[in-house]
This record gives sequence, structure tokens and C-alpha cells, in this order.
Amino acid sequence: MKEIFSQIDEVIVLRDGEIVTQSATNKLKDKELIQSIVGQEVRKRYPKLPMKQGKEILRVKNLSLPGVLDDVSFVLRRGEVLGITGLVGSGRTSLARCLFGITSGYSGEVFFNRRRVKIRSPKMAVKLGIGLIPDDRRKEGIFNVSNLMLNITIGHLQAIERRRVRWMIDKTAEKRLSREYLARMGIDYFSLEQQMEFLSSGNQQKVLIARWFLVNTDVLILDEPTKELDIASKVEVYNLINEMVRQGKAVIFISSDFSEIIGMSDRVMVLACGKVVMKMDKKNVTKDRILKRALDEELKRQK
Repeated sequence: MKEIFSQIDEVIVLRDGEIVTQSATNKLKDKELIQSIVGQEVRKRYPKLPMKQGKEILRVKNLSLPGVLDDVSFVLRRGEVLGITGLVGSGRTSLARCLFGITSGYSGEVFFNRRRVKIRSPKMAVKLGIGLIPDDRRKEGIFNVSNLMLNITIGHLQAIERRRVRWMIDKTAEKRLSREYLARMGIDYFSLEQQMEFLSSGNQQKVLIARWFLVNTDVLILDEPTKELDIASKVEVYNLINEMVRQGKAVIFISSDFSEIIGMSDRVMVLACGKVVMKMDKKNVTKDRILKRALDEELKRQK
């Protein structure tokens, strides 16, 4: 959006194959352009719903990974969106990988529903009720040359097993559940056999979210979930986050975009050089504060 208003003289907005707006940039407001792109009124760029927070669901205490993370601690409650941000190399993705069991060798304690656990693998994380949408969805999230059905149901094969013959897929159940969650996510597709590589980035991301909705995940870790998405797709992802917390789930929202972190989180935690350098309620957070705390730690480390 900044590039549009600073570099471009005239804007043409295409939606559903038709020109819906054509105007000189200096005659458009930011809100008007977003509305043209999305196709409906967007009252807020970040449509965060205020939710009453419930019981503690996840507690991380003094989690450390040699050379990467240093005494990271936080508490996550049901109905809460915890925003985690920082500069490149701050340890955000490493933290996500530890909590999902991809990275081992860390020290510290993790409590899930007040029970101490040691998450040794993604399989164990899923069994507990933790899901992850990774930073690189194409390499680590989706099965690119497989169809929509597999990408949605792969996380919960028990839901589509034949009742009398275990380990065999009930194709009718697979199609029914796939259609249900594709509709629920508002995903545009032409066939259940459609390969993921032919979906837009936004729809690929929504398929990954559909996978965790089917699993009924209690804690969903989103690592840069709106990267490479257009404005309309970003708003759709934000609304799916709202749906998660409305159901009493909890979300860890990792992003390098300070604006969306402030806009969509209940609390913000800033990492720098693997350390937690700031924890604050969203009402007291500003982009300047985030950047200052992150840079201060970086400069301290360089000295």
C-alpha cells in the first residue's frame, strides 16, 4: 500500500475479471482502495474481536536452545491471541519449531493444560492439540502436487477411516469433509482433485488452516501467515483467527509486520537475539516501542 501511494500515478483495481476502480492515486484514500480490492466495506484493517480469556492452556518456562533461544517464558490462555514479533534472526521461528516438536535439544519446561510435557515430535504435538502453519508454506506446509482432499484430511485420517476396516480411507467421508471445510474457509476451487500448486497463495494458506480446524486443534501457531498474501486474503486469515479464539482456542501469531501484530493480538511479546525483551498488552504497544526494544538488544549484543 505504501508503494502504491508513493510511486504510482494511477490505480486500476480488477476484481472478478472486471475493472471496479480507475482513479488517480492522489484522489483515492487508503480506505477506499482497500474497499475496492476486497469488494466490501472494511471498517477495520485488522478486525480483531475482543474476547474474554479463559483458563491457561500453554505455559513455557525458561525455554532455551543453545545459540538460538535464551530463557523464553510466557503463558497463553484460551481465547487469546499472543503476538510474537522481532527482527530477522530474533528466534521467532525457532520457538515455533520447538513448540511443535520439529526442533529437539532444548531445555526448560512446557506445560499443556497445566500438565508438564516434553514435545519430542510433531506427532506428539498434534496429539496434544498443537498445530503449526510454517513460515514457508510451499516447502513445509502443503503437499504441492497432491490434491485438495489429501491436504485437508492428512492431519486427521481417523476421521475418514472406514468403520469396519481400519487404515482404509472412506472416500465418501473424505469428499464430504473436504467440501465442508472448503466451504467453511471460503476457498475457491474447481475440483476436489485439484492440485495445490494451482491455488493462489491465499487459498493455499486457508487450506492449511482448514487442516487444523478439522483436527480441532486447541493451540494454533501461525508463523508469518499473511506473507505474500493480498489485502483481501489477509483479512480472511484475520477472520479465521477470530473464529479460532471464538471457539475457545488459542493462537500464537508470529509476524514481522508490526502493524498486524498490534492490530490482531491481545498481548505482544518481542524477541531479540533469542531473548524476550518486551511483553505488553496491545493497548500500550506502538511500532516505535517494538523497534526500539529489538534494536537495543541487537546493539548491546554487537558491543
